[in-house]
Amino acid sequence: MKFRTQFNLLVFIASLATMTVAGLSVHNEWQMYQQSVTAVKALQNVSVALIAAEMASKERGPTNALISQASETDVAIRTKVTEARIQTDAMLAALSTLSDALPLSADHNNFSCLATSHTQLMHARLAADTMAGTAPSQRSKAQIQQIIAEMAATVACAQHIALLEAKKAHTALPELTHRVQGALFVFELREKAGLLGSLLTPAFASGRPMSEQDLTDIQMMLGRVTQMQDLLKARLSSWQEPDSDDALTLWAQVESTYFLQALAIVQQVITASTNSSPYPMNASEFASRYVPKMQSMLKLRDVLLQNSQRAAQQRLAQARWDFMLHVVFVILLLTTLSAVVFLLHYRLLSPLQSSVKALQGVAEGKLDLPLPQVHKDDEMAAVVEAVELIKQHEQERSRLEAEREALIEQLQNLSNTDFLTGLFNRRAFLNTAVPVLSRSARYKAPFSLIALDIDHFKTINDTYGHDSGDRALIAVAAILRKAVRAHDLVARVGGEEFVILLESCNKQHALDFAERLRQEVKKTGIELLDGQTLYLTASFGVAESQDEQAELNDLLRRADSAMYKAKQAGRDRVAAD
Repeated sequence: MKFRTQFNLLVFIASLATMTVAGLSVHNEWQMYQQSVTAVKALQNVSVALIAAEMASKERGPTNALISQASETDVAIRTKVTEARIQTDAMLAALSTLSDALPLSADHNNFSCLATSHTQLMHARLAADTMAGTAPSQRSKAQIQQIIAEMAATVACAQHIALLEAKKAHTALPELTHRVQGALFVFELREKAGLLGSLLTPAFASGRPMSEQDLTDIQMMLGRVTQMQDLLKARLSSWQEPDSDDALTLWAQVESTYFLQALAIVQQVITASTNSSPYPMNASEFASRYVPKMQSMLKLRDVLLQNSQRAAQQRLAQARWDFMLHVVFVILLLTTLSAVVFLLHYRLLSPLQSSVKALQGVAEGKLDLPLPQVHKDDEMAAVVEAVELIKQHEQERSRLEAEREALIEQLQNLSNTDFLTGLFNRRAFLNTAVPVLSRSARYKAPFSLIALDIDHFKTINDTYGHDSGDRALIAVAAILRKAVRAHDLVARVGGEEFVILLESCNKQHALDFAERLRQEVKKTGIELLDGQTLYLTASFGVAESQDEQAELNDLLRRADSAMYKAKQAGRDRVAAD
């Protein structure tokens, strides 16, 4: 092919590549602009959804008073209930309008819970109105809790919509995540605070002290509120945004008005119930003192949302400007490159491009990319030869690295596994059991340890030979491996001694499990060299612990002690510490 033809072809390819890159660049900028538009709309939807959830949550306050103390003639409470319902319906209608404006797509499905939750809300309202017409003595705790739960479904639906729309905003503009998540966390705190107040409604309605279950539910909700406090405090304290001062100031108000003052009101009610004293207030009085102290949360939520929307609007304006500048820049670039490309020579550009791709492939582990064919006396020959050497060295390094990793894995498996039974050895068991105990203690779940020892194992070795002893160990190991659950730990920790760590298992269940294992071992026989069958027995010791400070060695010692009690009692049995 003539040089002129080759040169013209190179010009065509270079021009096409440049136009392609420029087109992709403009397209990316357009995508950024569209993402900014999506983020702005999603944040608007988040705001509407959270306000709708807020209205539905606030409706619980007067409704709690209605179902706990009001009568058909209590005009003040009924007026508050009616006003709250009107506000809730208005925001739900606005949320439904957003849903109707969306196409039938995944976005539209985000709002699918609205119809169901609205039905539950209407049912709860009807039940509350009906209950208000009955005597307080006829208002059961279960009915009150059902009304509260059905009203909470609307809040959960709106909150779910806000979360899904927040995810859209995060996907479009990840830099907004901190603010938006902060607003969602604040609302979650507000909702849990509202539910905490609603948990007191049955007590106000009955006028009797709360049951132990009621107090437990309240303490659990207090724990969740405290968790949200710690989470928000950590998140806001680490926030380095320019507008973080306003959020921190409002958070200080939340801690003062709610966590110090509002929770003190809740504690007064709990103390009165615990002391079997009359409640210091009724449901309406409680709501009038408790609910206003949650307003600072809403202010904090609004500031975070406003800051998010402001940042999104700024990002939208910047994306629009960047897109326009990019279009102008691309036009200038294409004009300039059109002049420069005619100066390139195919013997320089094409080999260089191929060599760069090959080097990139080496960096990414793609060692099979071809190198360009160049003449020995060409200027690029030295470059191609150097790339080829780099590829060869990388191939050799990759081969050695793979061999080293395989050897490390093999050695690690050997160091953790008992060579005869294939179970964990003592060291591997100790290393693996510690985090299991920590996890069980964290969730306050019981855990048990079973220690078992093959009876008369020394006699088996001395009488029938070590081969028979090994087959006995293998048989027992197979029984244990088959019986345990996937997350239980089983190991051979001594000559004929095995241990099993049972997660989320109390002593009684562990004893039952050990008894099944004992019966299974007793049915197991090993064939001796003379053709006879030797049946095995084993002694089991069980220990349980729920102590967060429990030490593994202490648990092993207790299980061993129980196992020796079983041996002293005649072997072939299960004992507990």
